[in-house]
Amino acid sequence: MILLSKAPHDFFLALDVEEYFLREHDPEEIYEGGFARPLNLAERDVLAVCRFNEDVEAPAFEVTFPNQEPLSADEEAEAARLLQRIFGTEIDLAALYVQAEHDALLGPMIQEYYGFKRISGASIYEDAFRDIIKSRISHKPTAKRMEQDVRRTWGTRFEWRGRDYYSFPRPERLVGVAPTEWREFGISGRKAEYIIGMAEGIVDGSLDLDLLENMAPDSFYEAVQKIRGIGPSTAQTLMLSRGRTDAVFPTHLVKGEEKGMKRWICRSYGVSPEIDDEEFKALTVAWSGFEAPALEMLYYRYVMSQLKK
Repeated sequence: MILLSKAPHDFFLALDVEEYFLREHDPEEIYEGGFARPLNLAERDVLAVCRFNEDVEAPAFEVTFPNQEPLSADEEAEAARLLQRIFGTEIDLAALYVQAEHDALLGPMIQEYYGFKRISGASIYEDAFRDIIKSRISHKPTAKRMEQDVRRTWGTRFEWRGRDYYSFPRPERLVGVAPTEWREFGISGRKAEYIIGMAEGIVDGSLDLDLLENMAPDSFYEAVQKIRGIGPSTAQTLMLSRGRTDAVFPTHLVKGEEKGMKRWICRSYGVSPEIDDEEFKALTVAWSGFEAPALEMLYYRYVMSQLKK
């Protein structure tokens, strides 16, 4: 199966962002042998192995499903949809590059990080699963180990090139699991309740992931916070991980001080986070309609600055 991506797209740039990957992943192995990713299809779990063609202007991924029963046409279409979200293949950076060419902040980054796209989970469920577990944990390798322990226990195991990969637990597998069982992984009962509750909502139909995926940013920000365990910060992160390019950066005050993404953006431009909404809109006019990939590019710049230290 060939998965096309909208140009420009340089998948290998994303290998620098450790946060994007599962604990099983090794960036060097991905570069040489491909990106292995378990996927939850409607009827079964599969392991997709994706190899980037290294062509930034005509980007594509060769996708295989080694040592598994061949996928049906419907399963291939479903796998393609999930991988499109993971890789951001439908994100059109070309349009952003045109309107942000002369922006003081984004202009130079467009040239330096040409073709950079974020990597997300296959669904809001997967992104929220990871965000809830790592919340308030400063040591990120520990959070990854906790998440892997849950996937190992209730997910599906695959083996490829001598390495084990574990799918995210299908929501139906978490229904009825006692939160106390998560304590052996170092995960609090409260966090377990949040994730199990989310899984139960997906199974009983009260939580519609497709509806959330396609909501306008303002509506999404309000709706996703109705899910127990998701607050303003996680809601913002989940918004940026969707397959949409647009996003909003609502004010998030803590003890009267701006703590949301708006604070980071303003400081990156060298202005006070206390500016009003109209001033912020004028400041980020080059971001309009492409707030999500623009913010991810800013994050990538931060990651690269940390790697150079």
